[in-house]
Amino acid sequence: MVYILRKTGSNSMSDMDDDKIQMISRMLEIGGTMLAQHCDSCGAPMFRYKGDVFCPVCKEVDDPRTRLQPKTSAEASPSIKAIGTPVTEHIVPHNVSHSVDAQEHIKEATPVPAGPKKTPAHQEGSAAKELEDLLMQKMVSLARSMQDEADIRKMSDALDILERGISLIEKMKRTL
Repeated sequence: MVYILRKTGSNSMSDMDDDKIQMISRMLEIGGTMLAQHCDSCGAPMFRYKGDVFCPVCKEVDDPRTRLQPKTSAEASPSIKAIGTPVTEHIVPHNVSHSVDAQEHIKEATPVPAGPKKTPAHQEGSAAKELEDLLMQKMVSLARSMQDEADIRKMSDALDILERGISLIEKMKRTL
């Protein structure tokens, strides 16, 4: 005689918990790094995987480091500038995401000209070359520092960083 056991409606909460645990376990299996921060939406631990920080349960992408940064006066009370006012201030990124193209990093880090004057193409190319050289130097330095590393997590994090660096260099070469 074979008995079939069925889950009743009273276990639906544990079913959801089991599903969450399976999603979290899967992230650990594929090499995700569990962070100390938790998702604001569902309370599950946040994970870093291939440089992205997100919740494996609700897939909410969030970088908890942004919560720690104080809002600037412009972010706290946005205002509209008058049309035709020349922009003379430097634009410097304070929290650049790795998903933004490297070319945009270069544009954001360079001053915006006040008039119709354009930056010569060779200057943009030299800025891109300088950025590429700096990235390469950092990547080589990081790779050398990994030679004696025994901690798998540190090695995995370093490899993720190297992968992002290579990706940025490839994107720069495609756009220039």
